[in-house]
Amino acid sequence: MVVNIENFHHSTLEIEAGQTVIWVNTDGVPYTITAGRSGAANGGFDSLLIGAGQTYSHRFEVVGEFEFICTVHPQMNGTIIVVPKSVLGVLAGGGRGIWRWGIGVEAF
Repeated sequence: MVVNIENFHHSTLEIEAGQTVIWVNTDGVPYTITAGRSGAANGGFDSLLIGAGQTYSHRFEVVGEFEFICTVHPQMNGTIIVVPKSVLGVLAGGGRGIWRWGIGVEAF
């Protein structure tokens, strides 16, 4: 699955429980991946600042919906939907998803 992240926009990604999402900043500005919604952090996962060329990864073990924001750009909101392993089947590539700013998202 590929989801484009352009113009300061996050999207929704559906993954299986136990998968890791890797965000890769290929843009020229810093971002954060911070658990929360509507521009407000909620105390969950937090990448701190991810500069150009840097990455952040988070493994999602629990089934549910996990909203996240960029604290630098509060209009950037996204959601990771984690489903049971049996729903999506076996994915190639070790169960990792990669988000690339300005390029897109690849879920493996």
